[in-house]
Amino acid sequence: MPGPQEASGHADHVTLQDFATTEPKPVSELVAR
Repeated sequence: MPGPQEASGHADHVTLQDFATTEPKPVSELVAR
């Protein structure tokens, strides 16, 4: 299962918590992308 970094495709060094802080979006949106 690809992580948020793979879903975004531009933040490969950002963790899930950091990503959530940078972009306050539901995880479902990240998975949908």
